[in-house]
Amino acid sequence: MIVGSIIKSIDGAKISNRDAAIVKIRSYAPGSVITVVMTLPDGSSKTYKVTLGTAPAV
Repeated sequence: MIVGSIIKSIDGAKISNRDAAIVKIRSYAPGSVITVVMTLPDGSSKTYKVTLGTAPAV
């Protein structure tokens, strides 16, 4: 991923802001593979397959 990229969708669900992305990602179990579509700073779009891990203990 490139600095300045914007998440547009996760598994086909439109993402409108950072909070929406966080809520969507937290709805999956660790180990889930999700599809993330991003708009890059140059205006092009790129699709990533991402395997989710666990958050560190706080």
